[in-house]
Amino acid sequence: MSYVEELAPFDLIKLTNLEWRIALPAETHRQKVRQAEAVGVQFTEVVENGQRVAVFKFDILTEHTRCIFG
Repeated sequence: MSYVEELAPFDLIKLTNLEWRIALPAETHRQKVRQAEAVGVQFTEVVENGQRVAVFKFDILTEHTRCIFG
């Protein structure tokens, strides 16, 4: 399974210190996550309320920023 976002702003923007969080698939008795790999931008993994979450950090985003992550 792959989940990918494309970041390509159309508006004039400038954001600093942005975090984008994506919940990873949950583990159940019928489903086990063997590994999670970054696509594009690297992430750190945290656990929030028992759920694994991928955290992507962007220092600065402007109207010229383009990237793929997931």
